[in-house]
Amino acid sequence: MENKKKRILWIFISLAMAVLCVWAVLKMSGDLSVGDMLIAFQDANPVVMGAAALSMFGFIFFEACAIRSLLRGAGYKQQSKSGLLYASADVFFSAITPSASGGQPASAFFMMHDGVSGAVSTVVLLINLVMYTLAVFTAGVVAFLLMPSAVLSFSPLSKLLIVIGVAVVLVLMVIFLLVLRKGNLIFDVAAKFIGFLHRIKLMKHPEKRIKKLEKAREDYKECVRIMYGKRRSLIAAYIYNVLSRVSLTSVAMFVYLATEGTLSGARRIWVTQCWVSIGSNCAPIPGAMGVADYLMLDGLSAIMDQNAATQLELLSRGMSFYLCVALSGLIMVVGYAIRFRKKGESK
Repeated sequence: MENKKKRILWIFISLAMAVLCVWAVLKMSGDLSVGDMLIAFQDANPVVMGAAALSMFGFIFFEACAIRSLLRGAGYKQQSKSGLLYASADVFFSAITPSASGGQPASAFFMMHDGVSGAVSTVVLLINLVMYTLAVFTAGVVAFLLMPSAVLSFSPLSKLLIVIGVAVVLVLMVIFLLVLRKGNLIFDVAAKFIGFLHRIKLMKHPEKRIKKLEKAREDYKECVRIMYGKRRSLIAAYIYNVLSRVSLTSVAMFVYLATEGTLSGARRIWVTQCWVSIGSNCAPIPGAMGVADYLMLDGLSAIMDQNAATQLELLSRGMSFYLCVALSGLIMVVGYAIRFRKKGESK
């Protein structure tokens, strides 16, 4: 019940932050109004906007494929719609909780309801998180190779945020790889750290935390046993995560092309969005709201006028984030209703 209350609270906080972000972006533009945004949307090329919407859905779809490939490697043959539900739960709760902390527990909830063990759920989601982090890093490398000078067009503050974002991605990648390859060492260090905090009177009742840590260690060992030798599933999960990142990053490019953008400028938009995605990792804010908007506006303002930059930022962000979160929430609610209706009928 406490977790439900926290999730509902974060939903309302996220909605409030979304409204404030849109208001702030419009305020910065000066003379751009909501009516102007609606006209721009109506005048956009419907076919290319359809491609943007499809690209947005690809973000959820390819993450679903990644989770399914890992579950199949672990011996669970989940249906496609199940993978879509797990991915949607991850996307929705990651977007409305700090540091995306609510996504994996929500996804694990549905997995375990479908008969996947807790250990396997933990392992699959951890490995998928590793592959996601690798995919983000890959996208950054590709962006740099495509247009090395693009990052220089950002303001000093944006450059700092991007550098911090790159550092966060690298640190997470190292930590996740260490957990997968040197798990016992990590757990030993964590246990000693808990003991140290208890000795200096900064932690009471360490036994509970040690017990949880040992449970996590057992889950880790089970995970290693299950996924040992499943190289094909791991490679597939990495490829699907790369496709998921490319899909989401491409939304801004398609919106740009739909609103009379040029093919020559499309590459710059894609690269800019790539750096925005990396830089938005710098702060543990739900959905990186505010940070992503600032970075995108700053990057676009270097290549187009303020009104055009604001219009593109709001339209692309509206589709790649707000619409994506709404769609994933709808899929999750429908999936939840169907599963628990079947559970009621089986009694």
